[in-house]
Amino acid sequence: MSVERDAAIEEIRRFNRHYVPRMRLLEQRYLGTGLSVIETDVLIEIGEHEGCSARDVAQELCLDKGYLSRIIARLVGRGLVTRAASPADGRVKALGLTAAGRVDVEDLARQGAQVVESALGEATDAECIEVARCMRRIMGVIDGDGNHAGADARGHFADVPGRPADGAGVDDARTGAAR
Repeated sequence: MSVERDAAIEEIRRFNRHYVPRMRLLEQRYLGTGLSVIETDVLIEIGEHEGCSARDVAQELCLDKGYLSRIIARLVGRGLVTRAASPADGRVKALGLTAAGRVDVEDLARQGAQVVESALGEATDAECIEVARCMRRIMGVIDGDGNHAGADARGHFADVPGRPADGAGVDDARTGAAR
């Protein structure tokens, strides 16, 4: 590695140490929900893609399938998520939110927006827009699509080169933006 690349890597690590606590991602239970950050990610993903499979969620969130299975079991046990045979393929379980799960997702969206708004402080609208643009660019570089073309507003996309096909190898170390 070059000296410049080493310095860039250290700057990225410094940013992560700065950003993660400000987005309250280190809390044992995220935003007072009683859920971990990754559990809230899974809940939100299921809410945004009703009828999705665990495989879909694992791929989108880059999670190990076994780890995700345990998370889904906890969410089902808490009465937030349902599992039912998929109408398209009875061997696959379609995931959905219960009424309580939908309420939690709505609360998470509201509270997450408040966390981000607070973190942005006195930033102008133009600065907020620039931060969001830069974050899309960062996601594009990390995900390997160069400029994050084709992503929706949440940064989700299908079939980006370089993205793990099955989410294998990534576990609880994953962190994301405030929800």
